[in-house]
Amino acid sequence: MVLSAPLRRLPHMMRAVLVDAAPLSGPPAVEAKNQQSFKLFLGSAAMPQARKEKNEILIRVCAAGVNRMDLLQKRGKYPPPPGASTILGPEAAGVVASSGTRFREGDRVMALLQGGGYAEYVAVEEGLCMPIPSTLSFSQAAAIPENWLTAYQLLHFVAGLQPASTPSSACFSSPPSSATATADSLNSSEHGERQTDACPFVCAGASGRRLPIRSVLIHAAASGVGTALVQLCRLLAIPTIIASAGSDEKLQLCKTLGATHLINHRAVEGRFSEAVKNATHGLGVDLLLDPVGASFMQENAQSCALDASWVLYGALGGVRVPSFDLQLLFAKRIRLLSSTLRSQDLSYRESLVRSFEETILPKLADSSLRVILDSIYTASEADQAHQRLEKNENRGKVVLTFPCPS
Repeated sequence: MVLSAPLRRLPHMMRAVLVDAAPLSGPPAVEAKNQQSFKLFLGSAAMPQARKEKNEILIRVCAAGVNRMDLLQKRGKYPPPPGASTILGPEAAGVVASSGTRFREGDRVMALLQGGGYAEYVAVEEGLCMPIPSTLSFSQAAAIPENWLTAYQLLHFVAGLQPASTPSSACFSSPPSSATATADSLNSSEHGERQTDACPFVCAGASGRRLPIRSVLIHAAASGVGTALVQLCRLLAIPTIIASAGSDEKLQLCKTLGATHLINHRAVEGRFSEAVKNATHGLGVDLLLDPVGASFMQENAQSCALDASWVLYGALGGVRVPSFDLQLLFAKRIRLLSSTLRSQDLSYRESLVRSFEETILPKLADSSLRVILDSIYTASEADQAHQRLEKNENRGKVVLTFPCPS
């Protein structure tokens, strides 16, 4: 879909969500800790310029996804990569305001950003943009780039999962880090097909041994990334998909998306490994997807099967572990992996976007996979949007909207 409204006359300034850091007033004990409050407000910022030598295009932002990294960045705990916009927002959807080689003025696009999404305009490399299917709104599209690409990356670029139909010889070549390899593998695994005698697999290093992924544990499964992971694991036909979340309401959402087993980690006071073993006939999970970190380390290790892959991609439960028995990792031969997306180099991010657009975006377009929107706020309500994430109230994605050309 191409919008015909003229976008050529661009202003020198734009509206953007900015951070106001102010000292907290209160008792001396509070002030002594130099605590601050971080309020968001809609203010003015300089217009970004699309640099043609870097193959950038300018996007008029209609919607931007809200992410946990935004909560950290506004507090100075997760700075953007060097050279990136200091405005919050790693993903946005909108209308092209200055043409590139692939996308033309008026095209509807979504983009993976290193920053700048919380603004009326953002400049981004064209290779990090994808077309918005006609079946998706701007708000739905804004919920895709950071969360869905992160989920896709964790499974295929980090853990190295390959569908069961992939030839055994794949384990003797390079991991599927290129768009072509991952795309060819995923296109052979259609949504809804489950085989009882075959599972997706990872390769055990240079030995070429296939390690079947028969089960997966997904923490924070009702989050934006979590809801994507549940569905992508279903797409891969992993037989046992265990969703972990902090409320029964969140878990019911996960069940509708394809989770086969549910664990309310609050109800079991964080001691979830026994439930995991019950769900896996005492074996533990072959794949663990963990955005929690420190507070779950011991239970996670106990939840893993022999030769399990454990992917750590966040630290909601802290970054320092007071006491952890490494013997569990050695005894079970656990592969402990970690990754972030925003700091990856441009070629990696462009390869990821190309692979995702080819294999997963069509399934979002035809509703085989679903974007789960929790709530939509206007840009002037950004503070309320952040509070919803800070209180862990969201089920799915929180999105901000800006006025958009009709």
